[in-house]
Amino acid sequence: MVGALLIGMMVCAILAARRRSTALTRAIAILLLLCLCATSALAAASWLRVRSAASSPVAVLAAQSGQARTQLVVTGDPIRLRDGSGLVPGGGLIEGSPRGYRVDARVESLITGGRSTSMRAQVLLLVPQSWSGLVPGTRVESVLRWVPAREVGVAGVGIARTGPRVLAGPPALQEAAQRLRIGLMRAATESNGSDGAALVPALVVGDTAALPETVVDDMRASGLSHVTAVSGANVAIVLALMLLLARWIGVRGAWLLLIGLLSVAFFVVLARPEPSVLRAAVMGVITLAAVLRGGQRRPVGALAAAVVLLLVIDPLLAAELGFVLSVLATAGLVLIAPWWVEHLRRVMPLRVAQGLAIAVGAQLMVAPVIAAVSGRLEPVALLANVLAEPAVAPATVFGFLAALVSPVSPAIAHGLAWCAVQPAAWIVAVARWCSSLPAATLPWPSGWLGGLSIALLIAACAAAVVLRARRSAAIALIVGVLALLLLPTLGASRWPARDWSVLACAVGQGDAVLLRTGGSSAVLIDAGPDARLVDRCLRDAGIRRLDAIVLTHFHVDHVQGLAGAMHGRSVGPVLVSPLFEPLPQSSFVAALAAGAGSQELVVQQGAAASIGPWQLTVLAPTADAAVLRVPDDSGSPPNNASVVLLAQRPGLRVLLTGDVELTAQRGLVESWATAISNVDVLKVPHHGSAVQDPKFLALTAPRLALITVGERNRYGHPSPVTMSALEGMGTLIGRTDHDGDVAVVGGADGRLRLVRRGL
Repeated sequence: MVGALLIGMMVCAILAARRRSTALTRAIAILLLLCLCATSALAAASWLRVRSAASSPVAVLAAQSGQARTQLVVTGDPIRLRDGSGLVPGGGLIEGSPRGYRVDARVESLITGGRSTSMRAQVLLLVPQSWSGLVPGTRVESVLRWVPAREVGVAGVGIARTGPRVLAGPPALQEAAQRLRIGLMRAATESNGSDGAALVPALVVGDTAALPETVVDDMRASGLSHVTAVSGANVAIVLALMLLLARWIGVRGAWLLLIGLLSVAFFVVLARPEPSVLRAAVMGVITLAAVLRGGQRRPVGALAAAVVLLLVIDPLLAAELGFVLSVLATAGLVLIAPWWVEHLRRVMPLRVAQGLAIAVGAQLMVAPVIAAVSGRLEPVALLANVLAEPAVAPATVFGFLAALVSPVSPAIAHGLAWCAVQPAAWIVAVARWCSSLPAATLPWPSGWLGGLSIALLIAACAAAVVLRARRSAAIALIVGVLALLLLPTLGASRWPARDWSVLACAVGQGDAVLLRTGGSSAVLIDAGPDARLVDRCLRDAGIRRLDAIVLTHFHVDHVQGLAGAMHGRSVGPVLVSPLFEPLPQSSFVAALAAGAGSQELVVQQGAAASIGPWQLTVLAPTADAAVLRVPDDSGSPPNNASVVLLAQRPGLRVLLTGDVELTAQRGLVESWATAISNVDVLKVPHHGSAVQDPKFLALTAPRLALITVGERNRYGHPSPVTMSALEGMGTLIGRTDHDGDVAVVGGADGRLRLVRRGL
């Protein structure tokens, strides 16, 4: 279809050029032909690269889940998996993957059966901590198990269980850059141990290893996540600094250009010559050109040329969200910011006008894409960027200088790092404050409709500003857009629905369920494995207070996200199982509860409490720890020691079961048959595993079932047997791996329905 469309467009262009020989039509025809040729070339290059990755020996071996001794070159810094899982790009767990780091690499040879096959294939590795010290450019060998990749252009995902054997160290330039990076990290952390100190390496070279998860979440929620990645702004700041120093010592003419190019090259080496850094280098040069030339035509042309050049080098960039956002943000600086500066400087100082214009220009351009992709608006992002923007340059400059000086004089480096930490601490404070605002994020339709709505709204506002002589027409345009687009989409996008009662959060392979107790309050049952995901779910639901947190048991997939649930919220007591196993996770929970000023309470079977409209009754487990620890053939003691809650409110009975298996389910049938019979909503035990007592499912006979489960998880959850049993009873099922967040709506009138947010 695409080929036919291209041919049709080419024919039309040729006919237009032949029939109407005016200069304008000939120019249009030539332009169309050039665009078609460029598009065809990029499409062909993309196809060849994808085809090459899919047909490489690594991909063939991955399709068979095979194992081979592999020689490869590390191409990126090891990145710690914050949720401790083996995640594939796009989400999902890899069976048997280590809890450690992900590394980008390039395979050079596979050795199977004594035979070596040479190649060049881009891959992703999931590796243990012993790989964390590797520097890009290092050549290593390791025995890897290969599984298919879900990322376009990646031949496979390699899983290592042991450390690598280093065959050759990194290039000298990379070793030097690593010393500077370590010097920067040491100078920042030794000068100040705050979150601002951890942010400095991220600002300068994109090193987020030391950033706490709470800071990462705040930066993302406030629209400042771009600050923690190497972007065109970093390159522009460093380049401006070096050019300023060069001019100060008297450098002029071609030598100034040479110093600028060398500065960019040095920064690329320092921040790692990865595709994202190279892209940032190009965009940084364009950004600086826009500032120096006031957004005239040359930067616009240079931006277009840079985009074409980057796509020629790597056509698959067109499918990367980071590339699209980078281009749009740079376009905002080139096209929109100069106009704002010109008008704002009449009523405010030039520097203030420039800072405001940069934030406005970038945010206006990226807002439609962010809305389309994430299904959310970030109205606080503009405020956060305006407040944080003045601190970015000094933090970056002092941090960069600290990195340069660190090998020569650690004392001076500490002083410079201290100067960088102060503005970085301000950025952290801005992110924390802005993310806590009530309307920090708002729901919005995802997909092309949501993006188009925002784009049209921005266009209408721009028309109102530009067409001052036709103010009435502009106002009418805005009113029309608001009436036709804004109000309907807001009504359609409200999440959850106004009358929601229960919400199962999509947090991967784990549990997190909310019982709504008020307009902005709820009871949380389990916190999932990922602090970011549970925080996102609660934030989207508008939950600012947790009246209580119930942790059914201490497995990682139920407690590891607790910090995200507590983040920025007032928290009531934390209710836990009497079996404190595994011990590391129970200690983790105790420390977090104490840090939040919450009381940790052990539940007792038969205990009851009223919270908001809910009457909560603890059905299990027994408080006898000796009985709980007795192993049997029907499941693990921690699973069977899960807290089981019966939550009741007018018109709605919900049974929350944690990970109870056969022993505990049979105990519920024997002791609480009346209480658990014919419930309205069942949180299916243990993510819908096959370990279900048929009598238990038949007795509960739920109208609605919630299965909290991760996409493509390694356990095969939910089991087809369990799904068939529920479907056979006529139960309506919501599962978070397919449906995203799932809300139970209604209840007071006896009418219940599931509302699925979608992934």
